[in-house]
This record gives sequence, structure tokens and C-alpha cells, in this order.
Amino acid sequence: STFKQACAILFTNTPLFDIILLDLSLPDCTGISLIKEIVAIALNAPVIVLTGYADLNFGVRSLSLGVSDYLLKDELTSITLYRSIDYNLERKRTILELAESEKKYSQLFHLSPLPMFVFDWETLIFLDVNDAFIKNYGYAREEIIGLNLEKIKPCEATIMPETMPLNEAQYQENSSGILKHLKKNGDVIQVDIQSNFIQYKG
Repeated sequence: STFKQACAILFTNTPLFDIILLDLSLPDCTGISLIKEIVAIALNAPVIVLTGYADLNFGVRSLSLGVSDYLLKDELTSITLYRSIDYNLERKRTILELAESEKKYSQLFHLSPLPMFVFDWETLIFLDVNDAFIKNYGYAREEIIGLNLEKIKPCEATIMPETMPLNEAQYQENSSGILKHLKKNGDVIQVDIQSNFIQYKG
């Protein structure tokens, strides 16, 4: 019934809550200030705002502050509330599964004993390298991230973007096998390359 009471409950029980329904007209805190405070202590629990404000700009702003949904009291029905709860619980589950998947990918990538790197298909810029790459090639991570793939290619093995394969199938046929790479100290090494297309942080 009050913001103070909500804080006391959330601070001690947040992991037990699947979702939070927030009335924006509490006697001791209202509006944007209330949203900011509750979202900050809600952890992973989706926050559905229930309000009498029929202001579209207010609704959009509340969503930008981390609210999962925005429902008008005057238009609220059992069906709309049920759909909102169901949708936001499903979205929460999907987000958690995605986060777990990304965590596993990160562990597989960074802990692999084989040198691995990710580069942007269009610019050939390094996006990420693992610890084994750093150890084998002699670069610090901050040195190599943002550099062009050409940095590890000997002059005679230069990749020109306009000659690279145009699609994934062609790339698979032309990007694997024994190639020459250049370490930071100038040593030329032979590497057995295996590569794939991935979606990386969008």
C-alpha cells in the first residue's frame, strides 16, 4: 500500500517474486520517481505498471526506464492483465536462457586451448580474441581488438575484401585449411583454420 512497505518486502524477498505489478499512485512516492526506485530493486523480476495516466509520452518514458509493460487502469480487464503477465514471464524466461547461452559461449570461447578470434565480416576488424590467441600470437587483447585481420596475414597472404566469398557457403569452402599467419614478433606460422558465421552481439 506504500512505497516504503514495497521496499521492505522487495529487499528481503525479491528472488521469490516472478513479477511485480506497480500502482503509480502510492501515497509516499509516485510517477517516474517511483518507477526508478522499484526497477532498481526489482532485480530480474519484470515490472508491470498500472496507472491512470493516459499520456503516451509518459508510457514510452516508463518503458525506457526498464518497465516491462504499461497498462491503463481505465482499460484494464482480466484478459489484458493475464496476457501481460503471461507475455512478460515468457520474455523473462527467454532473456534468462539467452544470458545463460551467452555465458556458456563465452566460457567455451575464452577457455578453449585453441587460439580463436571473431572478426567483422565486412570490415575484417577483430571483435574478440581468446586467451590462447593472446598467448600464441603475442598480442595483448587491447592491442589486437579493433585492428584489421590483415595484421596477422603475411604480405603474400593478404586478404582483399573485394575478393572474399560473397555468402556463407562460399566462405566455408574458401576459409578453412592450412594458412600462414604472422605473430606480433614477426614469426610466420602455419595454422589449420576452421571457421563459421556467427551472430555476435548483434
